[in-house]
Amino acid sequence: TTVLAPRQSGQFRFTTPGRSGTIRRAMTQLPVTLEGQHATLRLSRPATSVLLVEINGHDAGEHGEQPLRLLQEALRSGPAYLFVDARHTRAASTEVSHQWAQWLSAHRERLLGLHMLPGSWFVQLTLEFVRRYARLDGLMHVHGSPTEFEVALRQASEP
Repeated sequence: TTVLAPRQSGQFRFTTPGRSGTIRRAMTQLPVTLEGQHATLRLSRPATSVLLVEINGHDAGEHGEQPLRLLQEALRSGPAYLFVDARHTRAASTEVSHQWAQWLSAHRERLLGLHMLPGSWFVQLTLEFVRRYARLDGLMHVHGSPTEFEVALRQASEP
């Protein structure tokens, strides 16, 4: 696992077994973890056509556009299901929600499906805004329980 921690604008400190340093551009090898003061985001690929983003903490935008750049790079290999596990997230800033909505709107043709697991009523309300803004009605599924989310993830990951 590679761990990326934000530093100066456009730079990330990385740590991976046996190596560390500063890079300007994130590595595309998954999994990747972005660690910040308020939130940690982990991007992995459980199957060839499945991307999983796990968010822990309050996403106030401290990672900038890096999570979306990583997703964009991951989608270059082909369309995929995107699963966002936000069960350990109580809120996301308005700016972060807007960035995600814009990105999802611009990349929805590359998504086979979008599955979200909110961790609070506020995150669920935010997801409804994202769904409407990005016109994701037939594509986005907001799951009501971790079990429901995990079943969908398992099904999408099966060959």
